[in-house]
Amino acid sequence: MHTVLEMCCRSVDCRGTIRFATDLLMSPEQCVHIGWDAELVSCLLEFIERLRDINIDVIEFCVLNAIVLTYPGPQLSDL
Repeated sequence: MHTVLEMCCRSVDCRGTIRFATDLLMSPEQCVHIGWDAELVSCLLEFIERLRDINIDVIEFCVLNAIVLTYPGPQLSDL
């Protein structure tokens, strides 16, 4: 989840695309073409839009990362 969150934050300044790396932007169609589920791509773009709307800064992003990393989600033994 941490990596996905970073990718979403990197993509805030890229409307309608997802920034996988500094020099790698992909359209939703390209994401689906490489095997990502269309619904997942749609959800990511919606989440990116929400991050853009709240104008998240670096400190807020770090706090959000800390929450995600320490949240007690399901353990492998529970699956």
